Amino acid sequence: MARGNIGDRIPTVAPFLVIEILSPEDHMVRMQPKIQEYLSIGVEWIWLVDPEERKAICYSQQDLAGTLCDVLRTANPDIEIPLAGVFEPQA
Repeated sequence: MARGNIGDRIPTVAPFLVIEILSPEDHMVRMQPKIQEYLSIGVEWIWLVDPEERKAICYSQQDLAGTLCDVLRTANPDIEIPLAGVFEPQA
């Protein structure tokens, strides 16, 4: 959630960022209605990450169709996470 008043016990504003990580059973076709619902309620940024393929699709209110991305990114606030770093083994 972005800063500010999000409501009392139940949020009354859409999240700033949603991150969906596909499980092996998930399929892109099944995720599309969920992505469209997020966008329709005003979620600004959505990252759909496929760990098996090591790829991601980034959606935003300016890119409703989504774009294959190498950097997970938002604006205002600026967040940038190189996708390669997400999949690097941890020491």
